[in-house]
Amino acid sequence: MLSQTFKANRQAVLLTWLLLVAGCSDNDERVTVHAPSHKPSSYTSAVSRLLKLHQEILDKPLKKRTVHAKHDHKHPHGDHSHGHGSHTHVRIDALEEMSDLVGWLPGLAADTELGEEPWNSVYKTSNELTVVLAQFSTLELDQRRGAFRKQSSEIGSQLTILDDIAERLRNHSGSAHQILN
Repeated sequence: MLSQTFKANRQAVLLTWLLLVAGCSDNDERVTVHAPSHKPSSYTSAVSRLLKLHQEILDKPLKKRTVHAKHDHKHPHGDHSHGHGSHTHVRIDALEEMSDLVGWLPGLAADTELGEEPWNSVYKTSNELTVVLAQFSTLELDQRRGAFRKQSSEIGSQLTILDDIAERLRNHSGSAHQILN
């Protein structure tokens, strides 16, 4: 049985995620949803991408690259509404992408069959990684890689924890039981 703390944390993450996805609406009921193209569809694909980015940052200089964000707009028109989409081009580097992915991990993990203990581990590790990665955001692009490399052992250890949990999910894919440990 899941503890109250776990349920409250999971509910808080899901509520926050829903509010972010739904956006805010004003009196004319416009709704805008932002879906970054680099947001993975699952916890396991997010962790796989984090591992690739970790190695990429160690091996190559950081460069800004273009990603796309799709914006869906819905407009009410009397008795009906219609929507349309547009794309925005955003330039981010691998560290910024890592930060985004780490921020999405608890919500993505909440959409899996993880039990309380592994979900809490994802939540804790994601928060720790967020703190480490935030240190790099104030540095110039050419300084970020050097700072990252100095912390790469700690970051790698945290990614290993996340990957171990992802591996358990991969191994239990299709199982109706929660992954409890």
